[in-house]
Amino acid sequence: MEQYNHTMDSRKNKHLNAYERGQIQLLLEYGLSVYGIAHRLGRAYNTIRSEIGRGTITQIKGKKKVEIYYPDIAHNRYMDARKNCGNKYKLLACEAFIGHVEQLFHDEEFSLDAIVGAAKLKGKFLTSQMVCTKTLYNYVDAGLLDISNIDLPLKLRRSTKPERVRRTKNVRS
Repeated sequence: MEQYNHTMDSRKNKHLNAYERGQIQLLLEYGLSVYGIAHRLGRAYNTIRSEIGRGTITQIKGKKKVEIYYPDIAHNRYMDARKNCGNKYKLLACEAFIGHVEQLFHDEEFSLDAIVGAAKLKGKFLTSQMVCTKTLYNYVDAGLLDISNIDLPLKLRRSTKPERVRRTKNVRS
């Protein structure tokens, strides 16, 4: 007995590449249905349907409107959508808190974690107007704050190299 609907070779949670977009264009030109293309490529029907919708444009040929799929257009629209993915910097929304952090860090020489903890404890800022300690360190690494890595004492003492496990040279058998 053969299994026609096996999922061993399907690429789940992977984005389409240029080769697959070219295959979609060729298979559409041959007149294959969306289901047939999905089966041939081992992809979900919805993936192929949305990809065709993303790359289809309307052209006028001989006084008729014709919809044609172009893989280049689909890829460009995909890349534009990917630019808008992910979390955005909260730097502008938390400008007052960031200024408070920089002022306390330089004047009082508090650590970033102590500043965040004190602000939460005293309720000086709303939670939506603050960023966490990890985000502050990420901003320091990215150069978005007026604080550099060399100003952070714990970062200088912390070893960034992983510990090596040494093997003994004397191996007894």
